Amino acid sequence: MIKVIKVVNVKRKNIISYCFLLAFHLLLIPGLSFAQQPDGDIRDVKPTITVGVLGEVTSIIPWIIVLLVVIGGVIFVIFSLRKKKEPVAVPKTLWERTFERIDALEKQRLPQREGYKIYFSELSDILRQYIEERFSISAPEMTTEEFLLAPKTRAVLTEDHRKNLADFLTHCDMVKFARFHSNVTDAEVSMALVRRLVGETMTHGL
Repeated sequence: MIKVIKVVNVKRKNIISYCFLLAFHLLLIPGLSFAQQPDGDIRDVKPTITVGVLGEVTSIIPWIIVLLVVIGGVIFVIFSLRKKKEPVAVPKTLWERTFERIDALEKQRLPQREGYKIYFSELSDILRQYIEERFSISAPEMTTEEFLLAPKTRAVLTEDHRKNLADFLTHCDMVKFARFHSNVTDAEVSMALVRRLVGETMTHGL
């Protein structure tokens, strides 16, 4: 006679109980034998008789199955709970990413090492990317003048912001392309201007 075990969908917290239930069935079924009378009655349960080394090995197989099932259930529960508790990564906002780039550039102390060209190239790139993403302006190939005069740029920035942006980008272009020799003070003023522009557009939601 074959005993059918119905598999059901269970919660994780009950998985160990079901593992023990399954193990019990696996242990109980091989250890029992039934003899049927000619008239169809079933005699009393008799234990299986094991003989020799093969019999001894066979007798411990159910216990090995029990152990494997229980260990498997425990491992499943542990990994399921650990995976469930893993914190979900929250995407960083545009302002967080922008200020992180500004902070990283400032920590390099490029102006103190005469690295003005790299410094202003990176700083202007940070600001342009911020404005493009913040106001949905696609202008990767625009020159500074085209970028400042673009209708969408003029529509989303205040007059004061546009003036400061124009002065900043013009200074950056002079350092990058005209070999203009800047200084530490100009670098610090430019950094402060970029921080202020990003902060004000974030606060006022322009």
